[in-house]
Amino acid sequence: MASTAPIRPRARPAHTQGSTHCAYTPDGSKLVTVGSNNTIRLYKTGFDGEPINIDDCQEQNVSVAASDEFFVVGAEDGTLSYYSIPNATFDKYLLRTSLPIRDVALSPDSKWCAVASDELTVKLVRTDDNSKLRHLRAHNKPTKHLAFDTKGETMSLACTDGVIYVYDLTGVETDDPELIRRVDGVIGTLETESEISTEIAWHPDGRAFAVPTPTRDIQVVSKNDWEKQRAFSNGHTGEITALAWSPNGAMLASAGKDKKILIWDTKTQAVIARHSFANVMDIAWHPTKNIVSFTNSDGEVYIYPEFVPEEHVSLLKLSKQPAPFIHDPLSEISANARRPEANGLKPMVSRPRRDSAGSYDSLMDGPLPEDEDFVVDDDGAGYVLNSNGKRLHDGVDVFGEPLSKRRNVEIEYHEAFQPGWTQYCHS
Repeated sequence: MASTAPIRPRARPAHTQGSTHCAYTPDGSKLVTVGSNNTIRLYKTGFDGEPINIDDCQEQNVSVAASDEFFVVGAEDGTLSYYSIPNATFDKYLLRTSLPIRDVALSPDSKWCAVASDELTVKLVRTDDNSKLRHLRAHNKPTKHLAFDTKGETMSLACTDGVIYVYDLTGVETDDPELIRRVDGVIGTLETESEISTEIAWHPDGRAFAVPTPTRDIQVVSKNDWEKQRAFSNGHTGEITALAWSPNGAMLASAGKDKKILIWDTKTQAVIARHSFANVMDIAWHPTKNIVSFTNSDGEVYIYPEFVPEEHVSLLKLSKQPAPFIHDPLSEISANARRPEANGLKPMVSRPRRDSAGSYDSLMDGPLPEDEDFVVDDDGAGYVLNSNGKRLHDGVDVFGEPLSKRRNVEIEYHEAFQPGWTQYCHS
């Protein structure tokens, strides 16, 4: 009987030994790889022949981010380069830093590129006009990894002091965006050149990100309050070096120094598949196909069709899945939604007690404005409105029932009772 196990992909010697990274274009048509040599390679999806080479580039390229029309590359010499995809050529330098670049990221609309380097300041540059710059300065350590959220509203920095700094990018495009949060106690302290990852990977639903921890787990952090949520635990036995969500967020792929690539089920945080590959530095999911590409420190590129095993490939066909929360706000809202009453009436709204700490009367020493014409029908005279907004008719009680239907109660009187008295005392 023939084996149904997927064929192991071949290693493609794309670059010289050293830092090697990859990124798919958003439309999935091309895979861009960069490395230590002065060659950039463009692999066409579905074509198994030789890639397109771009030789007009720097050496020691350490990061790449791609749009459909262009890609940007950061190098250790401090240059941020812009390349045209249709022409497969170098176009321009967007930026230069005085110290080595460590990471680059494009905003969701590809109008801004963020650059992390060994400098303390993170710079954001417009990709269509590099004279426009923004600076993130409130953190005081170099940045190893950075990421825009899925809407481009915040920028998160994983710094070498073991703190994640979050900046607000909304509103007016000021030169110095505001630092709004410090997330401590999640990542460890690392040098910028370390192969161990503290990469911030935003879940596709935009409500949380995942990041490797010093305990070899992957922690999910909520955007709403920047608190810890679920964690992917007990998978790797070595430090984590790369991670990436599937396009629909149903799975997470991670690589570690234990020479394993793991596939996790997002919903259960359980490992559903393991692949043996050493020295992996970067992982990229194809946007629409069951293909994952990854690179290693030997300068090799792997393009892995049927990466997700057949028994789990249905997860890729799901719609966008939610990030793994301990208490998911979406499910709680759904569970707490009011259901209509059986008789079609609106549920009663409770009024705060007048002597309660939070009531208007207790604070302002006066009646609520809507209570000025409020009448309490405490004698049952029938001058209040019923649930239909009409006054009660004569001959009906406060429940709308005819008085004729009331049960007549006969009151039975008993002789007075005296302590110590029995019926035999006066007989």
